[in-house]
Amino acid sequence: MLDRRMFCTGLLAAPAVLSSARSAGAETYPSRLVTIVLPYPAGGGTDSLARMFAEALGNGIGQKVIVDNRGGAAGMIGGTVVAKARPDGYTLLYTLGNLMINSYYLFKERPFHPIESFVPITQTCLLQAAIVTRADHPANNLQDFIDLARKSPGQLSFAYYGELGMLTLAKEANLDLLRVPYKGGLQGMLDVSQGRVDVIVSSVAQSLAFIQDRRLKALAITGDDRVEALPGVKTVKETLPNYQALDYHALFAPAGTPQPVVDFLYEKSVSVLTEPTLRQKFLGLGGVVNPPVQRDFREFMQKDFERIGKVIQSSGIAPE
Repeated sequence: MLDRRMFCTGLLAAPAVLSSARSAGAETYPSRLVTIVLPYPAGGGTDSLARMFAEALGNGIGQKVIVDNRGGAAGMIGGTVVAKARPDGYTLLYTLGNLMINSYYLFKERPFHPIESFVPITQTCLLQAAIVTRADHPANNLQDFIDLARKSPGQLSFAYYGELGMLTLAKEANLDLLRVPYKGGLQGMLDVSQGRVDVIVSSVAQSLAFIQDRRLKALAITGDDRVEALPGVKTVKETLPNYQALDYHALFAPAGTPQPVVDFLYEKSVSVLTEPTLRQKFLGLGGVVNPPVQRDFREFMQKDFERIGKVIQSSGIAPE
């Protein structure tokens, strides 16, 4: 999905895409303010990344772009706002792509479909995340945690807010862990730091300050590579080679948005995301920028939808 050659091909094709979009009537877009709905509360790592992206995109398209926080129901409230919005490119969705898919499987009432209700514009970044615990927890790395969990089945807990990192780990390592539901990751992380819950998967952007001031410690990194800010922390894959739990941010438009507008937004998004200053800002908050070509991201979303469905089904979690 992140093949550099394909990415470069996408960049080379961008001017042609923009030219095609304008010839198809997109020259009048955008003529007014664009709203990016963020389906999470203000103040978290995703909020910070979304606002940086919105400011850069606004500069790129020549119109003001604002972020509208519509948190609640694991992203379902904000997602519904965009799914029902006029498909004209003026109301967009910035979200954790995998968490939006998770929510579809976890709720009985499904006001939108994560694939059919939206047009994926681009992945903005891969999110570096860590499995973290309180500073004085007896486990100092992932193998320690696995060993403790196997000695005490059903006793160790994890904060769960809809993401699948710990569910996937429990399945891969054959662990019996206690799931403690939360409405959002920030509150879960705070409770972990205070010892109410054992672990949580938290973005590096959100947890790094807690790690640096020794309120939390990182047991493992969930991505494929170690994190520069936490060089001594191994990836989960170094302990469990078959582990896969990819967190990513993405930009969407409502289904039915004219293709010239989608193409225009894709070209401008890629352009601002490849600016060194913004890339470095994202990396500082744990976001690795390397947007795929548009068609590959569509295919990836479909495969991720199918993969996540299997993980949730095997976990035995019933929709609420």
